[in-house]
Amino acid sequence: MVNDSLNIENKITKTCQICSISKFELEFSKSKVSKDGLHTICKMCVKEYNKKYKERNKETILESNKQYRIENKESISIYKREYQRVHSGLVNAKTAKRRASRLSATPEWSETKQIKQLYIDCKLISDMTSILHHVDHIIPLQSSIVCGLHVLANLQILTASENQSKNNTFVL
Repeated sequence: MVNDSLNIENKITKTCQICSISKFELEFSKSKVSKDGLHTICKMCVKEYNKKYKERNKETILESNKQYRIENKESISIYKREYQRVHSGLVNAKTAKRRASRLSATPEWSETKQIKQLYIDCKLISDMTSILHHVDHIIPLQSSIVCGLHVLANLQILTASENQSKNNTFVL
């Protein structure tokens, strides 16, 4: 006896209104308002639309996210503290991995004194401007494309928001 849920021939198909391709019901999201209980656009077309929307409205989305973080600073802080408490093992592992990669990415000839001074300067800039600044690696220490070194030539001072929006990427 063949299980009907595994038998592809018995699956209902529906045509996507965007790509006009007849697809199985699993390729459509559920919808409470439609008669058949499925959206009229397939998941792949929705995914493509969302990707294009994010590309067209990148600045608006970034500004909206920034505004949300400003308005919900306290609740975000509480959430982060709670996450770190509950997932302390993961947080510690990530920190240890970053520390180890920085150690292995620091050559013996590295300008240690100047690097320390750069971190001190960063702190002074943050205090003077009342805007949080970070010391950023121009070429990330950990990346699937390229890995940089922890040397003075690979460091720069950025505002915290710029550094976080950069998100471990390297652009030529």
